[in-house]
Amino acid sequence: MPLPSPDHPRPVREPVFLDPGPVTGVRTLVGDFVNFVLVLAFYPLCWLVGGAAFLIDNMFRTGLFDRFIRVVEFIDNGGK
Repeated sequence: MPLPSPDHPRPVREPVFLDPGPVTGVRTLVGDFVNFVLVLAFYPLCWLVGGAAFLIDNMFRTGLFDRFIRVVEFIDNGGK
């Protein structure tokens, strides 16, 4: 694909939310709401499970807390 030049700029695609169809707008709002709720559930759950892993790790020296941190970082980085 050739690089854009001043004579032939690359076409700019509008954000999906600006698509005039009502289905696209509703789908975008619902997707954003679901992501927001999942974030609200993910981090408190991490605190609860991480706290339990920390206590168990302190009592029995299992290394569970370190594994928990690696899993949370993996999930938080999008599986990378």
